[in-house]
Formats: sequence, structure tokens, C-alpha cells
Amino acid sequence: VYGFLQARGGFALESRRQTFTLNDGVVADDDTAKAATQIDADVLTIGLDGVDAFAGLNGGTADAMGLNLTDVNLALAMITERGGDARQFTSLEASAGSAGFVGVDGLTLSANTLKVEVNQGIAGTNGAMDTVIDYSGEQLEVLTGTGTTQSLDMDGALGNMVRAAGNLEVNLFGFVSLSGSL
Repeated sequence: VYGFLQARGGFALESRRQTFTLNDGVVADDDTAKAATQIDADVLTIGLDGVDAFAGLNGGTADAMGLNLTDVNLALAMITERGGDARQFTSLEASAGSAGFVGVDGLTLSANTLKVEVNQGIAGTNGAMDTVIDYSGEQLEVLTGTGTTQSLDMDGALGNMVRAAGNLEVNLFGFVSLSGSL
């Protein structure tokens, strides 16, 4: 895109209607047991498979300066309930082999074996738990390219969730140096 953004790999976009299970069920041996709510929803998914990308100047040359990403896999679902309260939910699982800035001598800001998981819905109030999609019983297959998929499988019992993991290395011109795992 105008020489600033370059990307190569599998990509898919899909819109469909589907039934999802929420995490609001209660398992009990008495009369407090409650089945989890099923919702009819529209879902838009975006998937990436094995994408290598660069955003910056002079990409693909020895003079490249910008953000470089390799082996990116992503499954994103944006879900809107049909009828009712029209509640919205967002779920994402993504990974990258590596990510880092290139082209600035003395600056190292890189990460590898990255993994990000997000499951967001309706925040609980007055002590009630968060309401999110529960993929533990039925995973959502997200198309990520021609004939490839990635599964969303987050356990709704965790509620609203954002978590990340990976290895990080930072060196700011020899002044500050850090490395470790997230």
C-alpha cells in the first residue's frame, strides 16, 4: 500500500449467521441449575495464516526502517446478537513468530513466539460475572486462507479476558537493556 505496507500470506474474510453459547450457565445438583443462554448472532470473521508483513520505509531493501512481522496467524470474530439487546462480543486468538523494529542502529525492540488471546463481552455488575462467548463446548472455526482455519477455543469461565505471552528483547542504544518472557 503506497510502498508503506507490504504483506504476504493467507487471508480470509467471512460473514455469517450462527448460534453461540454464553458463559452464564450454572451447574448445580439443586434447583439453582441453569442452562447456558444460546444467542442467534451475526458474526464477521477475519483470518490470517502465515502472514509476513512490513510497515515502514524502504521495505524489502537493506535500508528498511519500520515494523517487521513474520509468521502471523490470526482468528478474529466480531459478533452481534440478533434481536434482543443486540449485545456485542469480540474474540481473538493471534500468534507471531517474530515482531520487531528494524533499521535504527542501536535500537533493538523485538519479540518472538508471541501469542495473544482476547475474549470480550459484557462486564458484570453488582458482583455478577462477565458475559462472554463460551467456546469450551463448541469451538468457532475461523477461515484463515484457502482451505485453512484456526479455532477459537477460549473457556468462557474466565470471563472478559486479555492475555499475551512471548519473549521480549529491548536495547535502547546501550543505555537500557531488557530481555525476558511476558
